[in-house]
Amino acid sequence: MSRRHSRARKSASTGEALSIKDLLKQCEAPLRDFEPTPDDREGFARGGKQATGVSITPERLPVPESIILVMTLLVGAHDLGRSEKLKWEYPFRYNGHNCSISQEKFGLRLYISDASLQQSQESAGALSQAIISKISAASRCLENKLLKDIGQQQLAIGRITVKNQSPSLRRMYTYFRQLAIDTYDQNRLVVRPSLQVEGEPSVFAEVIDGWDRRTEGFFCTVAMTNAYFSLLEHLLVLALPATDFEPTKNLVTEFIGMRLFDKYDRVFNDPNDSNASSFRKRLHDAAERWRNPYAHGGFDKANGTIAFHLPEISALPVLLSDIRTHPTFHLVPEREMSFDQLCSLFDELDTWLRTGPIAHGIEWAEEGLDVPFNPESLSAFRRAASKGPEAFSNFVAHTSHGVDMATNMDW
Repeated sequence: MSRRHSRARKSASTGEALSIKDLLKQCEAPLRDFEPTPDDREGFARGGKQATGVSITPERLPVPESIILVMTLLVGAHDLGRSEKLKWEYPFRYNGHNCSISQEKFGLRLYISDASLQQSQESAGALSQAIISKISAASRCLENKLLKDIGQQQLAIGRITVKNQSPSLRRMYTYFRQLAIDTYDQNRLVVRPSLQVEGEPSVFAEVIDGWDRRTEGFFCTVAMTNAYFSLLEHLLVLALPATDFEPTKNLVTEFIGMRLFDKYDRVFNDPNDSNASSFRKRLHDAAERWRNPYAHGGFDKANGTIAFHLPEISALPVLLSDIRTHPTFHLVPEREMSFDQLCSLFDELDTWLRTGPIAHGIEWAEEGLDVPFNPESLSAFRRAASKGPEAFSNFVAHTSHGVDMATNMDW
């Protein structure tokens, strides 16, 4: 049995070994010119040997982890180990050329021995493109034949990690909020016809014509509101470890698919929590007035943009006199009717989230850490949380330091 097939057999359970072996065999075709180099102990990324290095763009090989499987399961190559700014390096031979592929701090790189190139008529560029294309083909084959099914199995048992996008979502919210402040407080337009080519109309001329600071402030307020609700919905997912949620009983992906207020009710499920009830009502009112209509084509559940026909009279608003509370009652609403109230709500809610029942989950999220839902990680999170705020903050700091070290490859 070849070295690569013995590795494949070891990676599977006894009952699945043959089927996985057959799947792997289907992915070996692009790698027929590859072979392992067990005698190579120095590598190229470490600077042990002279080689030509080529950067590999993420578009060519977007999932570096699949390369590890290609090298170990299909080529039979071995990892030379970590080093400063180096996560892994696998040496191999391709058509007689000594090569290696590595993941370094600034991306993937392919190395081809200078000695091999000097003995060959092939250019480094053509050779590297051929190697990358074949590794990419084998990687896609593994993903389609093996990894997609494994991914679904892992989803089904809750062994997943949710990527933390809260820092980016909060920056989006803060950006639109600051634009509104600049417009309202400084009595000026933030967007104005400044990008103009001499002799030609401004690129903003059509947009700017007929609008004032209230209009722009209103637009920024709606954008700010949408951004905050998106952030809140994301935080409710990230904060699940701080609740009694069990991913082995309820899928995280199903929770993600729930509507915002269903998520809210699942996270804050204590009927005696007056803060949760109060914030829910205020959020619901804000959503109905400032988020939902503009997220659904300008229509809301109250039919505030629809009029009914009264014969011989005119078309009257469905809301009748209650139309005065609808955002469309004025050409654009005054600042005090929207922006200040929304900012107060969002600020108060942020404070409560950071100090209330899911404070540990919010602290973790605001550190920028991804959220793993496997049993071991959940147990560690909840064990640290049970020891009090200081112990949990230390746990978060320790975890964050470890992530930073791994990201920078400072082993």
